[in-house]
Amino acid sequence: MSIQPEHFEPHPHILLTNHARKAECRLSAQGLIQVHVYTSRANTPLPDVSVSISQKYPDGQKNLISMQTTDTSGNTKPVLITTPNLSDSQTPGNGTPFAVVDIAVDLPLFERVVIDDVQVFPNTLSIQDIQLQPRDALPSTWGDSLKFQVPPQNL
Repeated sequence: MSIQPEHFEPHPHILLTNHARKAECRLSAQGLIQVHVYTSRANTPLPDVSVSISQKYPDGQKNLISMQTTDTSGNTKPVLITTPNLSDSQTPGNGTPFAVVDIAVDLPLFERVVIDDVQVFPNTLSIQDIQLQPRDALPSTWGDSLKFQVPPQNL
């Protein structure tokens, strides 16, 4: 799905730090990320799942962009992410053509999932599917998280 960034505005409840404003100078295009959370092989959607999305900037800093819960279909609302310009990726050696975000997903009685370095491209809606597994009945596993890291694409 292609988007037209000029039709989107930053969420009014997100206060950009000075660091985020500086990073926006280098990252001036926009893309969207949406999370879909489900359980089992039948892709049963999970409502009311807590989802946090943090953007990672080229200098290693992170900024919390969104905290929301999934709807009855297991989806979050799309979140606007600042990305590198599409034109910057048209020639080799011009840097990474995508922004990266970290996503953390929590629901009582299910394993917590953290996915690092999810790629968001300019003018694109990226959808991250996350399957949650029920926790064991024993309290010893309640603090555990499943952690995944998305390797960068060789573009």
